[in-house]
Amino acid sequence: MNLIATQAAPRVEHYAGVDVFYYLTEALISKDTSREHLTNIAQAYPIDKRMIALPDLHFKVKNFVPSGMAIPIRGGFTPLLLGPNNDGIGSVKVRLTNPLNDSEIDELFKALMKQVVMFRRAEALVDDTQLADIFQGNVDAWLKPLGFDVSVLKRFEDQGVAKQFEKLSDVLTLFSEQRPENLPGFIPGHDPMERGGKTLGVLDGTSHFIELFRLNECIDPVICNQLDMQVNDLLFMVHAGSGDIGLLTHRNYMLPFGEIYQEGSGDFQRAYDAFAVTANYGYANRLHLYAMIRDALQTSIGRKFQDFEIVSDLPHDYLQKQAGNYLHRKGATRLLSKAYFAGQEPLQHTGLPYLFPSRMGGAAYLIHHPEGQSMSFESVSHGAGRLLSKDDAVEQFSAESALNAVGKGVKIFRYGQDQIGGQHPSAFKDMETVMNILRTYDLARTIAKFESVAVLKA
Repeated sequence: MNLIATQAAPRVEHYAGVDVFYYLTEALISKDTSREHLTNIAQAYPIDKRMIALPDLHFKVKNFVPSGMAIPIRGGFTPLLLGPNNDGIGSVKVRLTNPLNDSEIDELFKALMKQVVMFRRAEALVDDTQLADIFQGNVDAWLKPLGFDVSVLKRFEDQGVAKQFEKLSDVLTLFSEQRPENLPGFIPGHDPMERGGKTLGVLDGTSHFIELFRLNECIDPVICNQLDMQVNDLLFMVHAGSGDIGLLTHRNYMLPFGEIYQEGSGDFQRAYDAFAVTANYGYANRLHLYAMIRDALQTSIGRKFQDFEIVSDLPHDYLQKQAGNYLHRKGATRLLSKAYFAGQEPLQHTGLPYLFPSRMGGAAYLIHHPEGQSMSFESVSHGAGRLLSKDDAVEQFSAESALNAVGKGVKIFRYGQDQIGGQHPSAFKDMETVMNILRTYDLARTIAKFESVAVLKA
């Protein structure tokens, strides 16, 4: 039975006249500089009333804003409070005629690794015409070659299109002819047509992954039935973003601390459109990954799998226009309520579900919020979150200890391009504690619990 707690009020702290709603306990706040950064943000930007701090609140040195935040700014936006637009997590459901054995899992992930690339490809995955359709948001044109109908996009935020553009030339004018000075050196070029073709179907960061889960407990049988979820169903979770295109736009439009693109100003529309192109591209990258999962299943186990369904695709680094404000979601996923799906079965009853991860090889929960939680801007953390930064975890834990701590029941497949000690389970917040917080504050409701089967990591 799904437990729905009476909604508790979050703890509120006041910084420079701005309320920060803390949807987490003091023990779950990482020992970092998150509070200092929030104080600086509250002083520097026109925040609309409140900022939201979610259970995975923690600070990464590569960002200015802590992860696990939803920050509404009046009348404009700034890339500094975002990452590259449209980093997100999606999932697809697979139902098998018989359970996978060890050798089939090995074959499946070997087939997947032949298609999915880390960071960027040597050769373009699509031609210029398909890439133009992706940039412009012409989903009818570029989805068909992937074998998907546009109806799958009802499971995506913004229906998988942040904005449609009439002409490719309108898109290309949003990219600078000069290489942005702050663009990382590991990006080999700044031509969007050249870069765009080579970062589709990729895991574009060392924290990104593909993980296979098995449903082992329906916590809310009614919702499981409505969503056609059964014990032993498999869900592939995909965490990926907008690749080099996201980095190009983010760096090109970066502003000094405290400045925003003010709505109505000359630069605003250009910057806003550039972030929309990035969002279009991020959705396309994950859709290519879903197609690669389907193709790997066909290659490795053939007719053994039956259903293949995209469950949801929700960004957590994302710019959202909301009632005159611009909501900067940094590590904050929007749980779309049933109000967004009138006449659409079964989502008009359940809202859109989201597979909520813990850590490499850990449990995941399928969650939703049918009514939506307005006080948090419908936000939930995109996962349990870190207690230790990756660098600190690498210093404390060896690769061997991290792999041993994950447990022998989970297969781990790697490209060998990251220090796996940073993924030690002890570096992450306790999943059951976090789930209790989601219930206590009514940020989300649980549908089912999943166990990890296999992980593909950098």
